[in-house]
Amino acid sequence: MMLRRSFGTIHLGHLPDDVSLDEWFYTAQDFDWEDHGYFAGAFALEEGTATSRRHIQFYVEHKRKRPSTLAKDFGVTTPFVFDMVRDASGAWDYCTQSGRHEGKEGVIDGFTFGSPKLHGESARADLKMLVALVLDGIHPWDIMINHPYAYCVHRKRIWDLHNDWVHRVVPERE
Repeated sequence: MMLRRSFGTIHLGHLPDDVSLDEWFYTAQDFDWEDHGYFAGAFALEEGTATSRRHIQFYVEHKRKRPSTLAKDFGVTTPFVFDMVRDASGAWDYCTQSGRHEGKEGVIDGFTFGSPKLHGESARADLKMLVALVLDGIHPWDIMINHPYAYCVHRKRIWDLHNDWVHRVVPERE
């Protein structure tokens, strides 16, 4: 499996025995991420509010890489710290303590680099919303521009409803 962006958590057990989380975190700030194929990233050194365990949350965008290559670049002992990203904007917000995660408890320090593309949409493909838009006279092309993810998921339904609504295709009743 090759990833283009990754989200994850690094715990003390994921690092070599002679490296502390704080040491890794502050060394990572000086690492030349761009020279290693990373375009943007956000890192947060945190302490769990319930467990009081320190860990590092991260989101990175990069060239296509295997988790084992990512682990080597990060200097961690396991590739299992790298998860697929389902919501890039949400992951970025979480690691930068912005958006709905602003003021998140337990954050000790953080840093970012690069300009993220944040592909992916945090909104779901809400069919009820799309039906309402079509019934309000919004053309499917406008839906495609303003809600590309939802359009991809429900494209046929949107066009079928639009065509039926515009042409008022109503079956004959007896």
